[in-house]
Amino acid sequence: MSAAALELRVDEPVEGQFFWVVRTLAQGDGEASVESASAPLPSYGEAMRAGIAALQERADARGVGDAAPVVTVVVDPANELQSPMASPIRSTAQHPTA
Repeated sequence: MSAAALELRVDEPVEGQFFWVVRTLAQGDGEASVESASAPLPSYGEAMRAGIAALQERADARGVGDAAPVVTVVVDPANELQSPMASPIRSTAQHPTA
């Protein structure tokens, strides 16, 4: 697997339909799509998380001694990235008192 620089971007070609795309960023050759979502996701955050998971799968598939690619993640500050699980965690466990 090549150590080409990669870019993860989330596109919204139709309102409410988000696709992640991983592209190579080879100097002189422009950029080329390497991998992308096969179906739209309902939010920017979900698409970004799915794209990051795809990058992780690529990293896990590298062979021993293969160089790690440089990865750039393009984040649109106008979109919400907060995880649905990011709400404060409240413990319901009972703690014994002394």
